[in-house]
Amino acid sequence: MNKYAIVIAADSAVTTSSGNGNQRYSKGGNKIFQLSRFEPVSVMIYGSATLDGVPWEIIIKNFRDKLGHAKHESLQAYATAFFEFVQGATFFFPQADLDIKLLERALRAALDFLNLAREASPLIVDTSKSTPERQAAWHEYAQHLSSELNQKDAHPHIATETMSEVIGEVREKFANYPALSDYLAAEGLSEIVPVDALADLACSYLYKCYDRVLPQTGIVFAGFGENQYFPSVIKFEVWGFLKNDFLYTLDEDNTCEISHDTPSGIFQFAMTSSIDTFTTGVGLDTYSEVQRAYQQSALALVQQVLQTHNINTLPIDFNQTLTASATAFSDDWLSRSYEI
Repeated sequence: MNKYAIVIAADSAVTTSSGNGNQRYSKGGNKIFQLSRFEPVSVMIYGSATLDGVPWEIIIKNFRDKLGHAKHESLQAYATAFFEFVQGATFFFPQADLDIKLLERALRAALDFLNLAREASPLIVDTSKSTPERQAAWHEYAQHLSSELNQKDAHPHIATETMSEVIGEVREKFANYPALSDYLAAEGLSEIVPVDALADLACSYLYKCYDRVLPQTGIVFAGFGENQYFPSVIKFEVWGFLKNDFLYTLDEDNTCEISHDTPSGIFQFAMTSSIDTFTTGVGLDTYSEVQRAYQQSALALVQQVLQTHNINTLPIDFNQTLTASATAFSDDWLSRSYEI
């Protein structure tokens, strides 16, 4: 983009997620849309083609219809209006559906924990051991996992009181969910794993590691606000809803407004190989091949010198030194390519 205009391009590959967390990749999807019918504002998506089961295309077009002739002074204001629309779109995201998805995700997290527990502490599922021994093993594993999760921060859109409320709801649903009780019984874990503790861990994981649980969409807003004479681009990472909290984050590294100090710019999203080649003149494959060739030649040189002086063994840290040297060499010539 420059002071005159901004150009957006995308392929047609999209990812859709089913209710059970499975992902499907396909081609032929639309990724670039007008955000307004009357103003020079557009939006591009990549990653997941849906938000909690609703296609982004439908959400964007519905917002565009409701926006009508309305204008916003800046591109950021358009983005804010769009996210406020999504947050309040109960016709797309009714409360009952949000509650069901929260339970489904909590159950998946709980089952993942149980599988990890088997690997980390086989004693938990060792029926030859006494119940107290197995309970102690589970407690130790749960304490370790809880300690790790407590060191992580929740998304800033999540309020502490919301987490407490959700934990209470999930505890109640876990306690009255026959499929979970049957599963624990079949695995011989009914007396080993307290359902309340499992619910607490599942909720903590959902809120602290949401980026591992929820399908992610990149959303790029591009164009001009009413009071902007030069174009700008703003990128967000969107994860969707946890209960009633809508999680999205501004990506400041891929946000820019053209000005006299920044007269032009080029940005890459998702796969960056093509843009890397365009901006640096060197593709990743070339960079890797040069580094490999350097290491091969340097090793041959060192071996020849050692052989000449009747030295039969390489230094213990030689491989580490060689790798560091190759990286420094590659970084040096790559940085020089920017200057040529």
